[in-house]
Amino acid sequence: MLSAAKNRHPELCFVRADAHALSIYHKVDVIILSDLLNDLWDVQTVLQRFARLTKPRSRIIINSFSRLWESIFRLAAWTDLAKPTLYQNWLTVEDVTALLNLTDFEVIKQWPFT
Repeated sequence: MLSAAKNRHPELCFVRADAHALSIYHKVDVIILSDLLNDLWDVQTVLQRFARLTKPRSRIIINSFSRLWESIFRLAAWTDLAKPTLYQNWLTVEDVTALLNLTDFEVIKQWPFT
């Protein structure tokens, strides 16, 4: 996806990085955390690191699985229909909102899909 994005928008800078070991030092406009928060060892520390990279109008886009899917994923892994996943934090929308607020981020919009 990153290659496709770079090809489609060569005027933009795209970076793929390890959230636990960021080596980015410039401010960014958009941060996409796709299916990441539930796998992090320390969500608050990672959000604080990202906070240093943002400008007042920067946006962070977060998506993650709902805990309602947990038993389905376990069944799929047990039957070899899917690869087993790491132990998940299974943060609720309220948990993520609270963690973002602790880091002085403002939640603008949310969609609690199940």
